[in-house]
This record gives sequence, structure tokens and C-alpha cells, in this order.
Amino acid sequence: MYGRGRPSAHQPRPVNALRYRLQTTMQPHTERISWTEEAAGCFVLLTNVPMAGTLAHSAREIRTVDKEPHGTEQNYGFLKDPVIVKSLFLKKPARLEAWG
Repeated sequence: MYGRGRPSAHQPRPVNALRYRLQTTMQPHTERISWTEEAAGCFVLLTNVPMAGTLAHSAREIRTVDKEPHGTEQNYGFLKDPVIVKSLFLKKPARLEAWG
């Protein structure tokens, strides 16, 4: 960047600042991207529902029921109830808060 004003006919223009530009090209690592997408799409489901027999359900059915906000909250909402939480015997109040 040059200084302000009209340049002199007898002297070179004074330079106030230099700005550098960096030109880059991007090349995607398709193997890494595909591995990351697969890892992000993985979901571990632990359940005691049997895989065979009369009470068997598919993993998709269990995952759908588990992700429904009403089903899980209604079944385990009592764990957040202050009466239940305060009635537990824990040695430290911090542990009681963490459990709640």
C-alpha cells in the first residue's frame, strides 16, 4: 500500500504497508471423510430386549421408541423427582446433585 497523495515525479512512491496473499487449493481426503461419516453415524444401543422369541423387537423399533421424548421421560421421569432424589442417602451434596 502506498501513502496518500500524488506521487512525486522525481522520487519513488513511499510504501506504507505490504500485504501478502496466499493462494491455496483444497484436496479432500475422501477416505478420511468417509470414515468420519461412518463413525458419526454409528449408534451403540444397549438393551435387555431379547433378539428372538415372543418379546423380540428389531433394533430400529427399539431406537424409535427410545428416541420418543414422551416414552423415556414418562418412564424415568420419577428419577428427577425431588422427593426421590432427596430421599437417597449419598455422602456428599455434590454427588446428590450429580445423580439428580
